[in-house]
Formats: sequence, C-alpha cells, structure tokens
Amino acid sequence: MTDSLYSSCAQIFYAFQSSQGDISAVLHPTHGFAPRMRDACQKALIEVESRSRDLTYERDDLEFLRLERDTWDLLQHIYGARKTSVSPLPTARALLHENPYATPMSLANHIIHHSPILSELIITREWLQDTAPPPQIIETATTYWNFTKLSLMHARRSGIASTQAKLVKELDPDVVNRESGAVLAAEDAAYEKALAHSLYTYIRAGQGEQAMELCRSARRPWRAAALQGYKLFDWTALSRNFNLEDDAMEQDPNVQVSGNKRRRLWKASCTLAALNNKLSVSDRLLHAALAPSPQTLGVLTKEGCKTWEDHLWARISALCEEKLSEAMGRLGPNFWEYGTKAFNAPAATEEVVISEHTTLDEVRRVLGKMSELNVEEGPGAGDPFHVTQLRVVLDQADSLLDDFGDYLGSSELPHSAPEYARLTRFFSHLCLFFDHIEVPVSPLASQKILEAYVSVLEDQGQTDLIAQYAAALGDNAVSRYALFLAELPVSTSSHERRGALLRAHEFGLDISRVALGTADMCMDRAFKALPSLLGPYPPVSSDPRKLSDAEQALINATDWLTFQESTYRPAVVRINSVLRYFLGKLSRTGNLHACHELRERRPTTLRDDPPGQPSDRYESLHFERFFIAWAALGLADHRGSQLTRPMANSQTREQEINLYETTLKRAQQQVLDLLTHGWLQLDQLGETSDATRWSELARVREIYIPELVIRLHRCLYDSRTVIPRNIKSALMLANIVADSRYELYDAFQNPYGNRLGEYLQCVKEAILGGLEGGSSDPFRVVAA
Repeated sequence: MTDSLYSSCAQIFYAFQSSQGDISAVLHPTHGFAPRMRDACQKALIEVESRSRDLTYERDDLEFLRLERDTWDLLQHIYGARKTSVSPLPTARALLHENPYATPMSLANHIIHHSPILSELIITREWLQDTAPPPQIIETATTYWNFTKLSLMHARRSGIASTQAKLVKELDPDVVNRESGAVLAAEDAAYEKALAHSLYTYIRAGQGEQAMELCRSARRPWRAAALQGYKLFDWTALSRNFNLEDDAMEQDPNVQVSGNKRRRLWKASCTLAALNNKLSVSDRLLHAALAPSPQTLGVLTKEGCKTWEDHLWARISALCEEKLSEAMGRLGPNFWEYGTKAFNAPAATEEVVISEHTTLDEVRRVLGKMSELNVEEGPGAGDPFHVTQLRVVLDQADSLLDDFGDYLGSSELPHSAPEYARLTRFFSHLCLFFDHIEVPVSPLASQKILEAYVSVLEDQGQTDLIAQYAAALGDNAVSRYALFLAELPVSTSSHERRGALLRAHEFGLDISRVALGTADMCMDRAFKALPSLLGPYPPVSSDPRKLSDAEQALINATDWLTFQESTYRPAVVRINSVLRYFLGKLSRTGNLHACHELRERRPTTLRDDPPGQPSDRYESLHFERFFIAWAALGLADHRGSQLTRPMANSQTREQEINLYETTLKRAQQQVLDLLTHGWLQLDQLGETSDATRWSELARVREIYIPELVIRLHRCLYDSRTVIPRNIKSALMLANIVADSRYELYDAFQNPYGNRLGEYLQCVKEAILGGLEGGSSDPFRVVAA
C-alpha cells in the first residue's frame, strides 16, 4: 500500500470531521465521504499500475485496491438511497386508477419507489454491472455465414454432397435449430458462439444498447430486435415526470415511445430458450441473462458465472425480476399487453405493495448462500470485501464490524500478514463513515478497529496522522494518543515532542490531559527500568557523564508538562519527584548532572515562581535554593583554583583575591541560609500524608547536608592562606551543625553511612591550621 493512500484517507477524514450530523454532505454523490475514498483508491490503483511496469507487483495488490474502490462505490449507492429521502409518489394502484393507460415503465417505477428493498436490489444490480469487467469485443463480421455459404456453393458445383451431409441446407437464422443435426461451417459456428458470449458480457455489464449496436454491426439485426425486448414499454406522453435515483428507469426525454409492449411474452420465450438443451450453451446463457429468474438461474450460474460478483449479480437480477413481476401481476392486466380486455378485468382490491419483511427474509435466504460459494476465478466468498459487500446489501453493518473486530489479530489475520494494514485501514474508515451517517454499530468493535489502525500508523511511520485517528476513539482518545507519545524514541527532540503534542489540540483532544497522561506513562516506565532508592547512599558527583536511556526518558517525561501553562502545576509535582530520585539515587552517572539538565529544561516560571499546592511549591523553591548554593560553591572552588596560576603582577593577584573572597562569601551565605532555614524539612514544606515522598526528602537531606557542610568547610579552610579569617568561619560552622534548632546533626548519622567522623576530622584539621601562626592556644583563632 502506497504511503500517499494513508495521507489521502486522512485528508478525507479531516474534511468531514466538521460535517458531523450533516448526512447530506457526507453522502454527496460526487464529493461525499465514500466517493472521495473511492477516488483515492482509484488514484492509488493507477499509481501502482504505472509503477508495475518497472517493478514486480503481486496481483493481490491491484486486486485489493480494485475491491476496496468498488466497495466504497457500493457504500455510496446503498446508503445514499437508505439515508436520503425522495419526493413522494402515488402508489402503482393509485396511478393506474388515475390513468388506465399508465405504461409498464411508469407502474414499475412507482412499485420500486414504494419498496426500499427492491430499490436497493436494483441499485446493487446496477453497481455490479458498472463494476463488471469490460465486455469482450470481437471482430465485426462483414458478411453473414460466408464460410457456410461458400461450402454450400462448392458442394453444389462439385456435386460432392456426401461429405457435406450435416451442413445446413438453408441460411435463415433458425435453420440450425430447425434442421436436426444440421451445422454451420466451423468458422461460422465459432463466430456465432463468440458473438453470443460477447453479447452476454455486454448484458452482464449492463450495456444493452451497445449489445444491440454490435448485432447490427455484425449484420445480425434480428438479434438486436430480440435483445430490445428487455425494455419495459414506455410512452413519454403518458408518463408522469418525476426524479428517481435509479438511472435504469430514467428515460430519454426525446424518445416518445420505447420498450416492449409484450415483454411478458418475450420473457417467457427467453426462459424457454434458456432451458432448451438443443440450443448452444452460449445462446442459452445469453437468454438466461436477458430474463433472469429462479427457473433460469441454474443455467446462468453454471455457464456464465466465474467470479463471486458474477454469482451475486445473477441472484440479485433474478430476485429483482421475480419481485417486480409479482407486483406487476397483482395489479392485474394492463392495457398495453391485453388491450381493451384489461378494462373488463376485475381491478385489484388491495394496494399493491411489496412486503418488505417477507422480501427481506427471502433476500437473506437467497443471498445468504453466497457466503459458502466456491468460485472459479478471483477472490472467494470469504474475502473481507465480499463479506462487506454482502453484509451492506443485507443491512448487517453491526455484525460486520463485530466479526472483523474478532478477526483482527487472530490466527487467520495475524499482525504480520501483508493484508493486515490494508484491511485495518479500510475498516477503520468504514467505522468513521458509519459514525458520520449515524448507522448503529457496536462502539466496542469500532474502538478496537480504530485502535488497531492507530497501531498500524505507528508501525508504518505515519506519526503525523496518529492524533487525528486517536481523536476518533471517544473516551479512549486521550489515553491512546498519550500512549503513542509515550512510546516516542528517547532521541526525539523537544521541538518534535512539542509538535506532536500540539497536534492533539488540532483534532479536538484535551491537550492538558494528553500531556499529563503521557508524562505519567513515561515516568512509570522509566522508574520501573531504574534502580529504586533503597540501599547505600550514593557518592555525590557532578561529572557530566552520558545518561542512560531510562534516565534520559525520565527527564524527557517532564517535558510534556512544560509546553503550556495549563500543565505547570502538575509539572511542579513531577519535576520534584524526579529531582528527589536523581538526588537520592545510586548510579555511576553524575546525580547532579542529571538534575542540572532537568533544571535547565524547565521554563523560568517553574524555577522562580512555581504554581501549585504550598508543599509542592516550597519543595520546588527549596530545590532551586540548593542548586544555587551548590553552583555558588562550585564557582568559589573555581576562583580559588585560579589563584594557583602565575599572575602578571601583585595588583592582578590582589584583584583575583578580592574576587575570590566575594564569591566565597556569597557561597557561604547561601549555604548557611539553606542550612538554617529548614531545607526540605516537613514543617517548612507543609503537612503531607505521602510517606514515600517524606522518606525520599529525608534521604536527600541525609546525603546533601553533610556534603554541603563538609564542602563549605573545606572551601573556607583552603582559603585561609589568602583570607586568614576564614579559618574561624570554618570552625564556627561546627556550632551551626551542633545547634539542635536546625536538626543538621542527625543528617550526619544514618543507617547507610556516618559522615560525622569525616566532618570531625575536617574540624581537627582546621584547629591545627589555627596553630600554623605559631600560637599554642587552639582557641585563639576562634576568640580573635
């Protein structure tokens, strides 16, 4: 299936999304849903046929497109008749009462008008004729039985009559049937057989006029006269003017008189000819096609029906003729067949109306056998398109979709089958078509089929179309599109993710719900693939190492909630959750590097003024204060390292020292502000009943409070050579750690590690550093 067909179908679906409830627009005969789908299939068919000149394409590809094209054509004709109303007409009996000279054509039109089932059967018959293979064209004969005539002349001249004993003696058209055992010359017999079969193909294609023209061109005018008897008699001057959708019943206004006044007799003659075993098979087949009926159906199906469509046409043609003849018969004799005797016959006392219930039962009984039919050529009765066509004719759309829903993914139609994508595409659009024209079908079946098609679009790389079809899933639309977004590769850029999310709004999906659902799905998957926050505390690392796919997916998950302000509140909650995980996890990658990437991708509003509940808001702000303090320490370390490189002069060094002192003082203030103001403590964040969240926050405090204290202490201690008073600041930091108001001491002791000894060693080094000036009093630097 060509990629362009996916796009063409999507464009058609999009064009009619705004026409929901406007059935007349959806069923427009040329610009409606089904005609445009038919035209798209025809365009794809032409495209494949043109490419098949250079490439090898299986016949199934072309056959599939042909069947789909024809099925959409049938859907338009059938539902166009079912769902649209026509101008009311009087009944056939009322017409006959008003006008005793009403023609058989007018009476037939009125009978059909009042029988929806018969109207649909005739529509189906015409569709089968329109989609039939082109008639077989034979070479037009320039003479009449020339080979037979020459053989007779040769035999008479030479006197050799014995070898021509079986040759006809005369040349009239009935001589073969009249003279027992008489035959034509082989060449003439072959031509007559070919001509009769060609005429049958014209009748099969509904081209009676062309068949008569062929007879005249072949110098067989009597055959043309015989074929002309299939028309019902009509006289324009005596007919009512009205519009019918049935093209076969419309008459050329320039024709005054047409058709066969003795059609009933003609039909009986055709029936006898079709059942006459003395006639050639081709002639019997031709007469059976001209007068289809239960009596001639056997001849028609046995000799002329090769494909499933042929069999359907034969059965429907027989039903149409039978039901129309029965209704015409109940009207009583008419003037055009019986003359004035018809006026003396008793008039029909009851209204002549075809019983719809009885007719429907009979139609289902006759056509129901089509599902078990074996054919010689083409797809069989089990082909999904043939099943669809039959169910549409029988008005069984609901069971059709139910059965295909069960068929999807079964052993008979696995996902790997080449026709899986094609059939899913057709039936998904059939579901949409039924929804637009308000045909009652199972919502569960429609949903299953549409979900399958969304998966097909994913497999085929048609990602731009997924939102459009996911939106048609009703209650599941949001979750299904969110699932698609959640399955996008980790490498998908933020710009591409934003574009995919915004497409949901284009097709009426709640973009906030889609974003929230996508983020939650991504986070759930990522957390399942990552180690839990149990076990030993990780070493703190800011190394910019490459993140794993699961870690990157966790960061990407929060992006979905940062593309629009309506999802900022849930974004804060989920970003906090991811930060708690990265800050508390044990990994070979840098914990703070992952947090830094997540922080940089957040909108500024979410960092400076996060919305949401107080606890979520405060937690976000506390994390932001931590990152600022951590970055300040890093900058102070960098400034300190710059002092070790050679300086141009003492003035430059003095400037560097002042800059270092300012940077370190700012970092000290930010860290102390963090430590003394209840960083990530419950009383600062507000009450929460989420025990998991509280335990994660406690874990982060126990990891980073000792790290902040020790790191600040070392910064101060290392700066003592250029800023001597900082040795005192380093020692005074111990008082803050020991102050019970700040609850910092407990963070140094935890089940997975005790960093108090490490910190006390740092304090010891600072005390010894205070003695470097030569004093023996260890408390001199503190008291100074």
